[in-house]
Amino acid sequence: MIQFNKASGIYLLIISFTLDLFSNPLIGTIHINNNLALALIFVFQRLKQERAELVKSKEKLQAKLEKYKIYHKYMEKALEAGEEFHEMRDIIARHDTLVATHEVNSLQKA
Repeated sequence: MIQFNKASGIYLLIISFTLDLFSNPLIGTIHINNNLALALIFVFQRLKQERAELVKSKEKLQAKLEKYKIYHKYMEKALEAGEEFHEMRDIIARHDTLVATHEVNSLQKA
């Protein structure tokens, strides 16, 4: 059995869980060697790092969502106030048309 210090007690928990997965009532519990323990520790550290990266990414996306939520609310209010458009994509399409027309007119004047 592998000895761990108190700081790495969580690794022992993971190794114990893994041992439970490999247990067989006919042959008894399978003991792991040092290489497997190190591999499990490495995998755990990598998963912990990936989780931290995903949490950071989630926080960034959540902040972006909060930042742009005001535009969504504005579009909803524009839909409620006007009778010409029935969906947000109609408003966006109309905006694109107006921008393109403005660009064409600007080029013709130049």
